Amino acid sequence: SNHSLSFIMQSCQPGEIKDDRICLTFKYKFHQDRMADESIKELVRKNLSEVFNSNIDFVSEINDNMEISMVPNNTSQVNSDEEGNEETQDNSTEEQKQGSGNGKMLSNLLNTFGGEVVS
Repeated sequence: SNHSLSFIMQSCQPGEIKDDRICLTFKYKFHQDRMADESIKELVRKNLSEVFNSNIDFVSEINDNMEISMVPNNTSQVNSDEEGNEETQDNSTEEQKQGSGNGKMLSNLLNTFGGEVVS
């Protein structure tokens, strides 16, 4: 329901739940600041409550040394039952050959924001 929040939460590390409160760790202060917005807080609390089937609140902290690992984009996986799987595999291999830091970045952005490339 909020694409920027989705991106922020992908770069967050959840901690343990204690006393109906979960600690969310961020690498960057501006992510923590965004979470302080009242509308964002309510959205996060609502989603936490739905996921855990209990009223869960959160606190946030900063860890400058935290490693951020984005969820890999699985759209380039090949299913052997699909027609044209060689083309999918070739495109993925070609992207890897080009050293595609940019390709991976684009894939992550598209995946995060629910976009697609149009020509």
